Amino acid sequence: MDRAWQVTDPEELGVIMNIVHDCWFDVEDVSFDTGVGKLSVRFQRPSIGEEGGLFKKQGPLSDWVLEIEGVESYELAESEHVGRYDFNEIVYSQGEKRITITTGIPLVFYAVVTSLDVAVRQVVV
Repeated sequence: MDRAWQVTDPEELGVIMNIVHDCWFDVEDVSFDTGVGKLSVRFQRPSIGEEGGLFKKQGPLSDWVLEIEGVESYELAESEHVGRYDFNEIVYSQGEKRITITTGIPLVFYAVVTSLDVAVRQVVV
């Protein structure tokens, strides 16, 4: 079963945060498709159980992807050079049209976007 959540309203960004918070990603798993303006971040997290609800982390690890659409440019700069980071917060600045991803270990990671369009989905193979 493919599970996906998409957010275009800044008020609903917490839905995405509840899924990715405290999950870890590798810098090498960040990709940008310039042709369609999509920034993708692959990560792993425990599967979400049918009865467990959206916010309950349970089950074995599975592959997920955070996708940001309408990306005009982005910056990913590691000052610590550790390669692996945890999602802490995703913030959207409507005035700057900028999505910033903060992590527990310092990392500069933001995307300039045409509008807010963020999705997270479980990768089913």
